[in-house]
Amino acid sequence: GQIVCIHDPDTERTGGQRLMVEQSTLEQLRGLEYGSWKDRRFAGESIPTLEDVLAIVPPGKLFVIELKSGPSIVPVLVQKLRAASFPSQQTMIISFHDDLVRACKEQLPGVKCHWLTGFKQEEATGRWSPTAAQIARTVRAVQADGVGMQARPEVIDADFIRRLRRAGVSEFHTWTVDDPALARSMQELGAFAITTNRPAVIREALFGAAP
Repeated sequence: GQIVCIHDPDTERTGGQRLMVEQSTLEQLRGLEYGSWKDRRFAGESIPTLEDVLAIVPPGKLFVIELKSGPSIVPVLVQKLRAASFPSQQTMIISFHDDLVRACKEQLPGVKCHWLTGFKQEEATGRWSPTAAQIARTVRAVQADGVGMQARPEVIDADFIRRLRRAGVSEFHTWTVDDPALARSMQELGAFAITTNRPAVIREALFGAAP
């Protein structure tokens, strides 16, 4: 009945010991330390729960939640968001799992959801998939509000975005963009948002230096 915020399915990379997150209790997960792997400055960091993070989201800022579990997490997520009285307009859910996105739209209809996808190139033909039409079919099928796409400039260009929009997908974001030139390209194509490991660098590239 607890939701924790962690990138990996297990704790080995950041916690030093291997616990499978979904098979462990919160007490077990809290028994590990998650900061030292990054830098000594972060030594002693515990694993945060969803409530921990909700409590520090700045007013008016969008909180993007990537779900990596199955649809069984959705009723718990609904309960946690309602208990925290967190504004739905400040929440966005993203996931690679189409069944999970569908469940979120059914149980949290007022919350924006994007289905995530990467791209693969066929060696024999050089074609990339999924196509704009294939993406649009999935987005429509799960009633998502948009798509989050791997920022592949070989795939995502003005023509690709036009085809996506003609097929009914009006909103997209891209991941993971750490190069300022690529970020500017995605911005010019109309990206709703850009995921990055270098927020200060990308923010300055797109909007200029902070005052």
